[in-house]
Amino acid sequence: MPTVKTLNCKYLNCLSVFYLELQTYKIICLYFCLCPKLFFAQNTCYSSFNFKYGDKSAVSIDPQNGGRANQLYDINGFTWEAWFKLNGAVRNQSVIIGTEDQPLFHDIILGFGWGNTPNALSFLVSDDGFANRTISVESSQNIAVNRWYHVAAVCDYNGKRMYLYLDGILLNTQNLPAYITDHRLVSNHETHIGNLSPWARSTLGDFGINADIDEIRFWKTVRSQKQIQDNMNLCHPDPNGLVAFFKADEGNGAISKSEINSNFLGNLERSAWSDGVPTLDCELTLK
Repeated sequence: MPTVKTLNCKYLNCLSVFYLELQTYKIICLYFCLCPKLFFAQNTCYSSFNFKYGDKSAVSIDPQNGGRANQLYDINGFTWEAWFKLNGAVRNQSVIIGTEDQPLFHDIILGFGWGNTPNALSFLVSDDGFANRTISVESSQNIAVNRWYHVAAVCDYNGKRMYLYLDGILLNTQNLPAYITDHRLVSNHETHIGNLSPWARSTLGDFGINADIDEIRFWKTVRSQKQIQDNMNLCHPDPNGLVAFFKADEGNGAISKSEINSNFLGNLERSAWSDGVPTLDCELTLK
């Protein structure tokens, strides 16, 4: 009669079945994971969010179950990460991830053309409306169409510096001046993937991006370059400090769930699903 024991395993409930083969006096240990899809596959990403400029499409990140919008941009520092694949030319002032709503200069935006250089990959942080000032870190890149890239934006308020990475490579850094560090974004504001808020879309225009976006991660910690490099290609990163994680693997419907907890939901607003995904390492270690 087999003995069944439940193991603690990140993201999956696993069972180990130990079978004592009496005739040969050997112990055989078999592992089974209760997962509806393939286990130990090289890539278990199944879909991504698809955005088209002109549709005013977005995915809103909505808090629930005690989650708060400002947990996505911690006042001590935070990191945003995503994989993206452009389906058309870079558009100036287009959004990968953006925190913004009707109050002006209460913004944090990762995308293209949000600094001094048109179309440059950029990360912008505002002064919480104190004096209507912003600071950005940017880098002009030759981003190819139909190729997946990993982007990471790091805001280290306490260290007074911001960082921009592409495929784990540091592109540029920028000092955070006192008018930013003394006036950090603390209120709850809307955060969207692929565009700005409905107010901005209806009042100021479409800030959408022609792209597939996948594996969106919001950290409440200042991630180092090594941490970014060690986890960017993993389906199941070390969850320490991870506030919300959208794998976008639902593939249908209008809701995407955060993989790490139940504190945030992604609501698709005119956006669609794509079966295009980056190639990631999805092998799990049982613990």
